[in-house]
Amino acid sequence: MLITLVALYILFNIGFSFYISQKNKNTLDYVFAGSKLPFWISSFAFFATWFGSEMIIGSASEFMNRGFMALIKDPFGASICIFLIGAVFSKHFYKMPYLSFASFFKSKYGSKVGFYASFCIIMGYVGWLAAQYIAFAVILKTLVNLPLEIGMIIGAIIFLLYVWWGGLLAISILDMSQTIIIIVGLLAVAVPIISAAGGLGNIIQQTPPEFFNVVPDMDFMSIATFISALITVGIGSLPQQDLYQRVKACKSAAVAKYSGIFSAFLYIAISLIPAFIILGIKVSQPELISELTDGQMVLPKIVMHNGNVLVQFLFFGAILSAIMSTASVCILAPATVFAENFVRPALIFMGHRKKVRDIDRTISIKQAAIAITIISLIVAFINGNIYHLATEAATITLVTLVVPFLFAIFAKKINSTAAQVAIFSGLSIWLGFMIFKVQFPCQLAGFLVSLFAYLITDGIIYSFFSKGSHRRHRL
Repeated sequence: MLITLVALYILFNIGFSFYISQKNKNTLDYVFAGSKLPFWISSFAFFATWFGSEMIIGSASEFMNRGFMALIKDPFGASICIFLIGAVFSKHFYKMPYLSFASFFKSKYGSKVGFYASFCIIMGYVGWLAAQYIAFAVILKTLVNLPLEIGMIIGAIIFLLYVWWGGLLAISILDMSQTIIIIVGLLAVAVPIISAAGGLGNIIQQTPPEFFNVVPDMDFMSIATFISALITVGIGSLPQQDLYQRVKACKSAAVAKYSGIFSAFLYIAISLIPAFIILGIKVSQPELISELTDGQMVLPKIVMHNGNVLVQFLFFGAILSAIMSTASVCILAPATVFAENFVRPALIFMGHRKKVRDIDRTISIKQAAIAITIISLIVAFINGNIYHLATEAATITLVTLVVPFLFAIFAKKINSTAAQVAIFSGLSIWLGFMIFKVQFPCQLAGFLVSLFAYLITDGIIYSFFSKGSHRRHRL
């Protein structure tokens, strides 16, 4: 019965996506949902974009071992990012005329930086999408004991079909219903478990106080690790295509602003539910947790052990909703960047300018989606940790693009050479710290070096060139 309901739910989503495909008249409809989404749909779309498998499955398993400090990257950092997008950056995003966010870097810093930005943005989604494949496979393994590898392949095919037909319009409309399913499903699991554990008060009383600690120890390394975790997603995800598309999909800049702010608070509130489910189980049924060797299987196994068919369907429906919402955007966003910043310029360069029609842009995005799907699937086979894949996805843009992005938005003058040095300096330090296992957070090191590299390079160039030099560009 449960398997049938889950299968019907997936088929409904795919069928709805096919239905919406008839309403996509051009590339702007496909990528930006026609820029006509109202507040509530936009708010739930912001929320559902990031509330993926890492929040229900991945973060829960991390939280079980490390407490609230495991949630600094996500949901606390993610909520900060969504809030900043709404309150600060939405007005800038909404005025941009680009289909791809990487084109913003190209317009400000030139074609070289635009090329580097395109590559970094695309790579940032590969790990995130891989995490959704793994989560989908975990669900299938729980339901029908299907091998993880087969489950990931099935998930990749489903997600690709979902995006191929409906685009962002189908994704956004379904996000609203899927968000409701996520909330209802998590509450259906949380309420009986928390009640069986004696209520929230008893759970808090039975849990060691340090488990709730969100303040780092007052030593250098602890503070650096805390800051690194907070900014990895908190500001590392600011220059991302998916958030840009969500803003552009809103019917006005005001809707984009307030839906971003609202969804940030919604995200943090709903994200704490899986954490308290874990705490409730640790208090009432600790033997269930001790029997599991894979922490990512904790919540699915708990639901299968404790819930009736309705609760099980609501829970797995919630996870599938979260996975499909996130995975679909993780395919569409990098596919748009690839098609616009690699395929389209290549066609123009080869003398096929007349062939780059609107319909060709849509087709190239769909073809790029196939490539993104395959690459991410390979990564999922190599690295099977949901939480690490998802939260580290933002690191690439943190150490490469955040600094040039912030200067391009807020500075009166910007420097193309400084942007290039910042990108490669941050990336090199991040990779170097990881390879040589330096005892300092590699994300923070990469970001700081990127910042100082930009400032120093800009200062050196300014001292050698007179004001208004062709190598400094006024906004």
